[in-house]
Amino acid sequence: MEKKVNIQISGKQALSVLYSEKEIKKRLAVLAQQISFDYKEKDLVVLCILNGAMFFFTELVLKLNCSLKVDFIKISSYEGMKSSQNLKVHLTPQVNLRGKDVLIVEDIVDTGRTIKEILLILEKSRPKSIKLATLLKRQDSSYDIDYCAFSIQGEFVVGYGLDLDGNYRNLPYLATLNPSKETSLT
Repeated sequence: MEKKVNIQISGKQALSVLYSEKEIKKRLAVLAQQISFDYKEKDLVVLCILNGAMFFFTELVLKLNCSLKVDFIKISSYEGMKSSQNLKVHLTPQVNLRGKDVLIVEDIVDTGRTIKEILLILEKSRPKSIKLATLLKRQDSSYDIDYCAFSIQGEFVVGYGLDLDGNYRNLPYLATLNPSKETSLT
């Protein structure tokens, strides 16, 4: 739920807080409880999609109460505020995924193109199952998500790992970019 708080960060674009740090942590606790229950007694590999999912991934993994291994994959699809048609794979998992239950942790599911590409890569390793946890899902996305923290409209979101050209990733909350440069706190 969007708040009426505008923030200016050292010369960067003004932001409106969409979800506070407290709201994110509360929602992650609920997701972690569900995931822990679902993966109890399973051979789980939690796979972080770098770079955007790193904060969500870290917080989530720390809250999971089940045995697991972690690994990473890096694939990029954004240029500025637009999803590009070109997907670039920079890093693939190093853990043997054969026969394992894999949980992909993503920052945002928009068109689902990135996830589809990752599934093609992972399926070659023949895991037992693959599920998806995402911090954000666009409401108009038709992609099925197993664990979703928040749904959003079409706004461009930054913070908590999500960025605009490398900026805003370190914000402890999720925010939308304001077209105006107003800096008042209301």
